[in-house]
Amino acid sequence: MNRREDMIDHAQALAIALAATITTGAFAHPPEASDEHQHLDEPPALLSLIACAAPPGNGALMAASFAPFRPNVRFYWDASYFYEESDSMPSSTLMPNIMTGITAWQQQIPVPTAYFGSVLNPETNTASLGYGQPNVWRIPMLPVPAAAPISLSGGNFQRGAVALASNGIPIFNPRNNTGQFSYAIGELDIYGGHCGRADDYHYHIAPVHLQSVLGVSTPVAWALDGYPIYGYTEPDGSARLALDADGGHTHGTWGYHYHAIGSDATGPQSPYLMNAFHGTVVNYGGQVDPQPSALSFMPAGNPLAGARITASSRPSADSFSMTYTVNGVSYVVSYQLNRVTKAVAVHRESPTGTTDLTYSNTSRFPRYAMAAKSMNLVPDTGQTISATATFGEDSDYTINAPSFTDNSNGTITDNITGLMWQKVDAGEMTWDNAVAGAATLSLGGFTDWRLPTPAEAFSILNHGRNPALDSTYFQSNPAGTSQYWWTNDTYGTDTTRVWSTNAGGGIGPHSKTQTVSAGGTSRFCARYVRGAAASVGHNYYNNGDGTITDIDTGLMWTQVPGSARNWNAAITYAEGLTTATYTDWRLPNVKELQSLVDITMTTATSAATAKAALNRTLFPAATATAYWSSTALAGGSLTSAWLVEFGINTSVPAANGPSRGFQGLVSYEVQASTYPVFAVRTASTLACDCPYDLNGDRTVNGFDLALVLSNWGVANGTAIADTNHDGIVDGQDLGVVLGAWGPCP
Repeated sequence: MNRREDMIDHAQALAIALAATITTGAFAHPPEASDEHQHLDEPPALLSLIACAAPPGNGALMAASFAPFRPNVRFYWDASYFYEESDSMPSSTLMPNIMTGITAWQQQIPVPTAYFGSVLNPETNTASLGYGQPNVWRIPMLPVPAAAPISLSGGNFQRGAVALASNGIPIFNPRNNTGQFSYAIGELDIYGGHCGRADDYHYHIAPVHLQSVLGVSTPVAWALDGYPIYGYTEPDGSARLALDADGGHTHGTWGYHYHAIGSDATGPQSPYLMNAFHGTVVNYGGQVDPQPSALSFMPAGNPLAGARITASSRPSADSFSMTYTVNGVSYVVSYQLNRVTKAVAVHRESPTGTTDLTYSNTSRFPRYAMAAKSMNLVPDTGQTISATATFGEDSDYTINAPSFTDNSNGTITDNITGLMWQKVDAGEMTWDNAVAGAATLSLGGFTDWRLPTPAEAFSILNHGRNPALDSTYFQSNPAGTSQYWWTNDTYGTDTTRVWSTNAGGGIGPHSKTQTVSAGGTSRFCARYVRGAAASVGHNYYNNGDGTITDIDTGLMWTQVPGSARNWNAAITYAEGLTTATYTDWRLPNVKELQSLVDITMTTATSAATAKAALNRTLFPAATATAYWSSTALAGGSLTSAWLVEFGINTSVPAANGPSRGFQGLVSYEVQASTYPVFAVRTASTLACDCPYDLNGDRTVNGFDLALVLSNWGVANGTAIADTNHDGIVDGQDLGVVLGAWGPCP
């Protein structure tokens, strides 16, 4: 064993032993430095490398709980709340047999649910705090003890969730809506969950099975009052101490927390979760208010007497099959979700025959499955022309210069994004044929081709060329010159319009009937892509200093945009900006700015109803208008520049540029026009996507523990070891680091 490995093992063993001592309260004051840890290789200068501050209160521990389940969850926070997004579908790897073992079944099946900030909460009660709000989970990071804790019994909270599991699946009251314990009457599967009347999968007991991923030191769930829920033991692995009347306790330095009730030997036991909310919550409408809702899409089933679910499987993407028996007779129910048509086809088999029904809902079914980012980085625009003497225009920076490899088999690899493309597009066709054509394409030895997302299609455009594609790598089908290229997505709920890039360098929604094959006059073509699952989700990190880092792109943004000004003034503003001590801000190029768009939020049909099409929780000051990019419009007099429309503007003077009738489109306007400004800088995301890697070596290990130990005690305000920003480096920080142990994701 080399010296580094020995130090890591030594520090880990020391920290685990120390954690046990700390949580018993044996340390009345910070430990003195000892030979056991003071000589570990811990350069003090490493403290200055960390760019991303941890969230306040319990936020750091929340992040440590949810992070291992990416990309099936996304999360972010503001100054008060931790927000979590998911489709509430269990991982097929971690939970391959959902619904199996249920003996009291109400004929529901597990279908994805849109718990996303881009979706409006379907809550219909106008007095609810969730009415008209984003359909996303919101948990207080700074919980407030309740003056009068509200019990989970007595008919309280029999609607909706009382907690959120660390894998993004909600946990309902252990009692069902009749007041009976769901576990006790056979309603739950082997993981402690089932489907509700809206065919939404959720738990009714604490998901201690998640400890196979999290270990015992990290919460398996978070109550909606903001307190953590651990497994059967204390976070250091010791036997659970006595609980108070609410079903939780405070001891050592762990802070108030709840536990799963039961043991490894006995399994879950009544009352399964806490007795009452120790923290302050709003009890309204029979639930904790606000919280997201699952929108029903087919009639709710009735209890099926004698039914026993014996097996389940997921045969392919977005499909599910389940076998159950009634009085010894086997039945099968299965479904296939079509994310394009927002419909689910349900198939049922019985000894007397089969039935097939299809249900659709534009809000319930998310367009995209939860997936990791599909592009490694945002490519440069390729622009080299200069349109101004003011420094800071696009051509003054080359960041992630376009780089392609011709694979000599009809495919092109984008070395920046990592995606593989068709070299020669598939030619002009209707969008429906383009969608269908992906399934039959075999090229370069691959058969997993698909239409690109809007951002992917936009990524290969070259804004230094007209047409805006490098013809060395991307060529039109010999049947005719391409003018537009289809993507995989339609505009909002308007299924007649499809996002399409154009040869001029822009992107926007176009009618399906514009293409020649549908009776139009333009040539819309398909160019297929492969290499990663389609994804449009954003993983943001709120730095708490007026900046937001997009972990997926490595770009840091100003949280509050600058006021409206002309293009040259916008460049000057960004170049001269100092925010959060950084001075290397610049005006984003058009591809960087387009990456800020949340395509799932481009839904408005008029300027009056439009809200900015980006994460409005993290960018609350952003208005629904266009924002300048640093990219000039190539060709002509060089007096126009590209912008991205986050709202709708149909009143652009014809002399200034095209009308912009849709959110998210990329267009251009004369440089004399005035629009607000987002500033951007290139930032390392290492500390953001792995915040407990305190020394930046991409592994949470003994060196990070050494930093915690060497900074033990009252924090000086800058110590990164104070992971939860409570002003002291203590056992809670130690537990966070231990819970994140291992390589960074």
